[in-house]
Amino acid sequence: MDDATVAFVEGGKSIVIATLGEDGLPVGSRAWGAAVVARQPTLLRLLVCPDDAPTMTNLCLGAQIALTVSDV
Repeated sequence: MDDATVAFVEGGKSIVIATLGEDGLPVGSRAWGAAVVARQPTLLRLLVCPDDAPTMTNLCLGAQIALTVSDV
């Protein structure tokens, strides 16, 4: 991840994440406060709503996530 991408991701943009459940179905959710912890391999720290039970379950299982960051 280059410097420009890190700045974009960490710049307070709109973030949508998707996790994959044990049943193989995706779950979409929102996230905030992205911070790049490592660039290679890419490791991010995100804030997600703890009341979003399906997403929290998937994250606790160690699911990888898909991330979309947009400047609205």
